[in-house]
Parts: sequence; structure tokens; C-alpha cells
Amino acid sequence: MKVFIRYRGICLALFALLFCFPLVVKAKDSIYLKRSDHSTFLEMGGNAVIYSFNYEYKLKELKNSYLVQSIGLQVPDLGTRRTYQNGGKQVNQRRLDMAFFPLRLGWISHKTSKNHLEAGIGATYYTASSPISSISFSDNMEIQLAWGNTVYFSPNLGYRFTGDNGLLVRATLSPIVSRFTDPNFQFYGGVSIGYNFRKKKI
Repeated sequence: MKVFIRYRGICLALFALLFCFPLVVKAKDSIYLKRSDHSTFLEMGGNAVIYSFNYEYKLKELKNSYLVQSIGLQVPDLGTRRTYQNGGKQVNQRRLDMAFFPLRLGWISHKTSKNHLEAGIGATYYTASSPISSISFSDNMEIQLAWGNTVYFSPNLGYRFTGDNGLLVRATLSPIVSRFTDPNFQFYGGVSIGYNFRKKKI
């Protein structure tokens, strides 16, 4: 079964963007300029194919870089109404069609700079209430998925910007790799916008 992404999902993601990026602290308020270990961002495309809300945590600082891990969630559609039997009663309610849970381990260069190179490896688990073979954005753009519930991998390489006010912007290449799909390697990418939380300078 193919799943076609409609404008409703895109509008939902863009609307959610308003809540993904909190009110930023003005750069002139110097006591809050230090970057914390916590970030959140909305990614369009990327590891979860359509979009995902992600929380990122800095694992370890290296000499001139650092390691991060992130976890995300994507629910592309709240599902369709289905009628089924429950305890002898006929129930009609909305059921979840599918959901994606992307995990990622990444390396970020130039930890004191605004501009960074980032690279990493991701694994995404997705579950579906019905067999889904692909996600189609148009007649000419289609991402193949394995049938049922599975895990696929997404190595990523890209650019990251971290502003003094906490603005976080990412653009990455994140191909989808799975032995259950044909082809096994699918070229893909994503863009993100989010917020790196601030903390008081010591």
C-alpha cells in the first residue's frame, strides 16, 4: 500500500514550527549567552522521511568538537475512523495509521563556532497498523519502506548553524538504508530549525 502525503500534513508541520522555536533570549543579555547541553528542533524530511520533532542532548565534549544524541517522534496522520467490535459493542473511533521514532548519534565540529560540520548515524523504527510499502510526495518522488514494523538506518552528513540567541538550523544529507527495500540505498535529506537552550554563565 502506498501512502500519499497531502497538504494537511505539511500544514500541521509548519504550524507546529511556531511551537518548536521558543522565544529567544536577546544576544545583549550576556548572562544567558552560554550554550546548554539541550536542544530541540523540527526536521522536515531527514531520518523520519516526512517530518519529526526531536530532542537533542550533548553527550561529551571533545577537544574542538562534541558528540550528541537525539530522539524524535513523527505521527504523520492521526489515522482514519474504523469500526470494530469491542466487548460485543460496535465501536467507531480514530486509529493511528503509522508512527516513526528516529534515533541518532552525531559528531559536531568547531564547538565554539556558529558554523559546524556534522556527521552521524541514525536508526528509525516505524510502526504501521496496515502494510505500508512506500510514501509518495508526488508521482515522481517516492520513498520505499519495508512492509509492516521495521528499523532502517540513516547515515547523515551536513551543515549546522548555532546562533548567539539559540537559533539552530541544520541541512543534512540522510540516505535511507534498509535490506528490506528495493533499492537498499535511497538518496534523501532534510532541513531543520530549532533552539539550543541557554544557561547562565558561571
